Amino acid sequence: MSVVISLSMLRAGSGASAHTHHVFLDGVATPLANGSGYAVQGQAIMTGNGAVAGFSGSPVTVEFTGNAALFPSNIRVIFSGAAAGHFGPDPIDGVVSVRP
Repeated sequence: MSVVISLSMLRAGSGASAHTHHVFLDGVATPLANGSGYAVQGQAIMTGNGAVAGFSGSPVTVEFTGNAALFPSNIRVIFSGAAAGHFGPDPIDGVVSVRP
């Protein structure tokens, strides 16, 4: 399954500057243990403002969840490795805007 994620970010602190990342992940979807959705894991190609980011190739997990009426509607992105140094160790929650 191929996953493409767009993130608009703003650096905290003085001199804040907006920037955009795209995360491209190709992996196998596996069911979540609690049965609420599925996860896709793998090493992602990541860009920063259109150029390959230095932390590209870091492990990423993307979880898709929802309910019977609207599935998948929720997304959770978990960055590991060097990417966690930029995005932080906590999951980033969002919504699915395009469905297959």
